[in-house]
Amino acid sequence: MEPKKISFSADIYLDATPDEETSILGTSILAEIHGKAVQKDENWEIFEYEILEADFYPPNEYDEYYSSIILSNTNFHRTFQEDLETIEALLSAEITANKQQPLHQLIILDKDKVQQYLFRLLHINVITALETFLSDAFINTVLKDRRLIRKFVESNSEFKKHNFSLNELFVKIDKIDDEVKKYLSSQMWHNLKKVRPMYKDTFNIEFPEDLKELFKAIEKRHYFVHRNGKSKDGEEITLTQKDIEELVAEARKLVDYIDEQFVNNNIIENNNINGFDF
Repeated sequence: MEPKKISFSADIYLDATPDEETSILGTSILAEIHGKAVQKDENWEIFEYEILEADFYPPNEYDEYYSSIILSNTNFHRTFQEDLETIEALLSAEITANKQQPLHQLIILDKDKVQQYLFRLLHINVITALETFLSDAFINTVLKDRRLIRKFVESNSEFKKHNFSLNELFVKIDKIDDEVKKYLSSQMWHNLKKVRPMYKDTFNIEFPEDLKELFKAIEKRHYFVHRNGKSKDGEEITLTQKDIEELVAEARKLVDYIDEQFVNNNIIENNNINGFDF
């Protein structure tokens, strides 16, 4: 019988105690991994994998970021709109390739190359604005409503794996906010395949059916951030102004679609900050 093989995609968040050689990397690792696994004698073994993204966080750095940035952004839709307006303003800015330098340091810059760098940065920033909205809207809304915290925990497969004895029940309840906060802060919010069901299960908010253009744009973002604009085959990815305009339109369409459901379903207005109901 042929061994069973599967392909997988996973986000992992690791806490670690660094040694002297690795302490510069920090104590937390957030990574997105794609790979393949094979089943042998009822056990699964990973035989091929690729780390698509990996970020390292020094001690307490994310806690500070979380409290000062995410929780302070309560008007997440307006923040998103302002981000896109800034991107559109930069997109229409005139490119000047020349820069005053001492003659012996003069470098001739090609205007088209400079424009490509700008387009890449703007492409990355559209995705960043989108994932900022998705994370801030979700986290702020869930943490302010005990019913939504419960709904999120009960519908999330990761929390279903937790086991504890009955005498630990109230300790777990007391710590549930921190557990949810830690889990949500570890997510990669541009991973729409994972974020989409979270919104559906927790808020009953749907995403548009067709997201293929955003999926393509997010994949390109990876190449711009981690491969300096080159594909796996080493080919340079070029962008046009129209590409950025279309990406802005796609991101705006998704966010407006979600925000409209927040308003129509009275999700934000119905926040309940009281204790859990049993």
